[in-house]
Amino acid sequence: MDNYNASIEIFTNPSNYGFTNTLQACCGSGGPYNYNSAFTCGNIGSRCQGQSACATPGSYVSWDGIRYTDAFYRQIAKFFLNGQFITPALNLTAECRLKFDDFYKSS
Repeated sequence: MDNYNASIEIFTNPSNYGFTNTLQACCGSGGPYNYNSAFTCGNIGSRCQGQSACATPGSYVSWDGIRYTDAFYRQIAKFFLNGQFITPALNLTAECRLKFDDFYKSS
């Protein structure tokens, strides 16, 4: 699996995959990229004061400036299951008759 080029595809053509925000983190503490290395989302304690998550994480590539969103990983999985960015190119979605109605939805 070629995760690098699959990721580059999303960053090059974000609107093709439903992403409207590729530069800012969904969950953060402000600033131009909504990122501060001292504050990462999901940590417990007073260090996390002032953080908030976006209302539409499915439209963001980055969750907290370090990790990707579920929507990003969902798209990467779709590539691989459809035989893209993988050698040999085996379309598991078609071969196994997989249905991903809920899989494709993101908030």
